[in-house]
Amino acid sequence: MEQLNAVLGSEDNLPSCVLLVNTSEGQGQKLSKLLSTNAAFKLICTHCQAEVKATLASIVNRIQKFCNTNSRAPNQIRIVVAGTDAYMNVVLRPYVEQFSAKPPDWQAYVKFIYIPLSCTSTLAKYLSTIDSLYASFCEGLWKEFFDTKGDSPDSNEIVNKLQRYLEKCHHTVQMPIAEALIVRKDKCHLAFNSEDDSNRISVPFIMDVRVGPIELPNVNLCSVDYDESSSSVVMGPNSPPSSTSGSTDRRQEHSPPGSPNFSANTTTSNLMSPSDNRIELIDLQLDYWHPASLETCKEREKEKEKSFKKEIKCSLKTQFKSVLIYRLILPNKINDPHLISLTIATKEKSKKLMRIGKKNKEESKTQLMINRLVCTTKSQSQALSTHIDGHEWQAVKFFQINPLWPTHVKYLPFLIAVDEFSYSLPINIS
Repeated sequence: MEQLNAVLGSEDNLPSCVLLVNTSEGQGQKLSKLLSTNAAFKLICTHCQAEVKATLASIVNRIQKFCNTNSRAPNQIRIVVAGTDAYMNVVLRPYVEQFSAKPPDWQAYVKFIYIPLSCTSTLAKYLSTIDSLYASFCEGLWKEFFDTKGDSPDSNEIVNKLQRYLEKCHHTVQMPIAEALIVRKDKCHLAFNSEDDSNRISVPFIMDVRVGPIELPNVNLCSVDYDESSSSVVMGPNSPPSSTSGSTDRRQEHSPPGSPNFSANTTTSNLMSPSDNRIELIDLQLDYWHPASLETCKEREKEKEKSFKKEIKCSLKTQFKSVLIYRLILPNKINDPHLISLTIATKEKSKKLMRIGKKNKEESKTQLMINRLVCTTKSQSQALSTHIDGHEWQAVKFFQINPLWPTHVKYLPFLIAVDEFSYSLPINIS
């Protein structure tokens, strides 16, 4: 609290911009050291979830005091978040908690800007696809600064680069917030989650939920299609292979679709590496619901909720290598926030693409659009290590995914510099 008052001033003061840095990691410490002497940044260093939570609570309290004493709305507050994907999720959680207890119009009072400290960030790669200026955070001088130990001779340029980008951020992108309801086998105390010792907890997320390897390897996949007249899953053993060029390499396999790092240049012979054979298979049951057809989704866009009541339930009981639920909006897909993408790698011998939904031979990734998912371990003794927005949750027995958060806080507003959307996203000029 002393740090907050020192940086933000008295509780009657409403800051225009604050910079949250995760100093529990070396890269955050390096950035905070660089910016600590620059008065242009209101720098708040956080080491744990409690400090992040206190910071968000302090900002909300200041907004409340302003609203109590003024008839006009407060000026927009920019919260710059510098850290990993997991740190962004640590910030997301108190945001959802605080603003769910406030009127809906309060969501316009705060906007977020994400600054990556790692070029492996899923969110950074995604934002790079819709903002060409943002893409420079994943290359060149910025990348070298965080990859190099010790001080950098170009430190001043790093500061200038950050300032220039922040000055140009005026476009707002609304990122849908999904819900992961998890049930754990035992009470666990995790890093940056010291308060989360309950067995059952709802976790908001904006990126993805993963079971299995963090970076999913090139695995053997099977093909699955909808039988729209039935509620069962039809396995397609003779489905066509994914593409003639094979799958992507291990690092690129789960770059967000359309990102600069995404390509398909690995030959089929390289699909399985020696390390792939050591992947532990997981006995799971997946129950998921999907719209009866893509035409139904179009009806929903036209008629809102009226014609979107028919859903089909499907179940899969098998050994999985990995499961990925992707919340970020996919390119060239129906822009319906009530749908999320599901990718599954199963124990199949044929090197084929799993595809649920309508086939597109040119696609090189699994893209299943669903309304809801329930994942359960089949063994009482088995528990999952589940990553939500890059944050690990251990001893998970069960989780349920809903595409939107259940309160009125359903989007996280991000500011970007350049509006270069290749597909539709909720956007407005701040």
